[in-house]
Amino acid sequence: GHIFHHGLGREKDYKEAAKWYRMAAEKENVKAQHQLAILYFEGKGVEENKTEAFKWALMAANKGHDDAQYKIGVHYLYGVGTEQNDQQAFSYFHTAAEQGHNYAQCELALCYEGGIGVEQSDEECIKWLRLSAENGNAKAQYMLGKFYYQGYIVEENVEETIKWFRCAAEQGHCEAQYYLWAFYDAGEGVEQNTKEGIKWLRLSAENGN
Repeated sequence: GHIFHHGLGREKDYKEAAKWYRMAAEKENVKAQHQLAILYFEGKGVEENKTEAFKWALMAANKGHDDAQYKIGVHYLYGVGTEQNDQQAFSYFHTAAEQGHNYAQCELALCYEGGIGVEQSDEECIKWLRLSAENGNAKAQYMLGKFYYQGYIVEENVEETIKWFRCAAEQGHCEAQYYLWAFYDAGEGVEQNTKEGIKWLRLSAENGN
């Protein structure tokens, strides 16, 4: 399945990939269950079916697969392929986050910020957001930078703002790139540098901002 899915030594064939993934998934192979869920979600090699995607992802998630746990959290959060359930979304995000899944850590932070499926907690929000950012999640890095810029939940700190915006910008986050332009253009927290500012503004535009 993996060979056909990724075209290793041959052309990609999602239909063949789905066939072999299904055979392995039905024999309780966790990775195959996870990959089959992805194919159903994206409609590759099989007819798109969010309910089937949820079914196979749930099997993998309940066997400890961190990315499947994250995806089940998303299914529950938005009611995709299953009934919407904030508490279940939080639970699966938390389980994946504890395994170090940086996307789940970011979503968990948002759950704590908004009191989604759990009691609202600024302390837990910033804890998980920082972990996600430190683990390389661009969205979390951008959000953490914005929190420091606005003095929201954390104390206002321009150095931390620029540090996290730069981390996200270097990963291609267009809004973080735009903010870096603004800082360089105004000379706020960094030495004023029009050329450097324009570089980030151009990248932001090229990335869809």
